[in-house]
Amino acid sequence: METVFIGFGSNVGDRVDLCDRAVTLLSLLPHSQLMGVSLLYETEPVNDGCNPGNGWFLNGVVQIETDVTPKSLLSVLREIERSLGAIRIIDQAPGPSTSISCSMASG
Repeated sequence: METVFIGFGSNVGDRVDLCDRAVTLLSLLPHSQLMGVSLLYETEPVNDGCNPGNGWFLNGVVQIETDVTPKSLLSVLREIERSLGAIRIIDQAPGPSTSISCSMASG
């Protein structure tokens, strides 16, 4: 199994609820085990050309152990985003989304 860190964040709507729901869905990943969840941190949006909106972000990270391939995991993350109402302007781009965003890194 590989260790993977998945960051998530939201800056619209009920940010705490969206982050909680994202963690719940991430904990249900097949062939994976949730190892830890960070505290939530509030961060100011950065105007980097992606138009993230004006609302501050609520961000967190989960650590999972998984046998899921990176490509499959990315697909699952996009499905989680869509199920929570995210709409990517350019699919596969890092942002913007309308409700929640998930990103991964291996450790």
